[in-house]
Amino acid sequence: MIEYCSLASGSCGNSHYIKAGQLDILVDVGMSAKYIREALGQIGESMADIDAVFITHEHSDHIKGLAVLAKRFDFRIFMSHSIYRLLQEQLSHIAPERFVFIEDGVLELGDLKIEIFSVSHDATQTFGFTFEQASKKIGIATD
Repeated sequence: MIEYCSLASGSCGNSHYIKAGQLDILVDVGMSAKYIREALGQIGESMADIDAVFITHEHSDHIKGLAVLAKRFDFRIFMSHSIYRLLQEQLSHIAPERFVFIEDGVLELGDLKIEIFSVSHDATQTFGFTFEQASKKIGIATD
């Protein structure tokens, strides 16, 4: 079963929570680390349980909390090579093995199927995602 909650959506910041079986996922972390932790707490979830963060693109309203959260918590970070190159200095304290570089296509995490697709936007590279598990599917395409 897939569960979804928007933690923040708008020009001030974006973050979306998805629970798919045993996986806890965030798509974008565009608010402060404190805000993200508190928003997760309000829905009974914890940043410590997050397994993966998917980044749609490099604009600050999508990545603002990433460096701090990645320093404090141990989740995998899914982003394109081009976004990583732009953020490399900010993320230099993160072990390289935590990054998973993505491109258009399909990725499977356990029984969760994730479709990654390009979205037209004024950023280096922008992705949208669909998450599908047990015939339930949710899509996220921002901006």
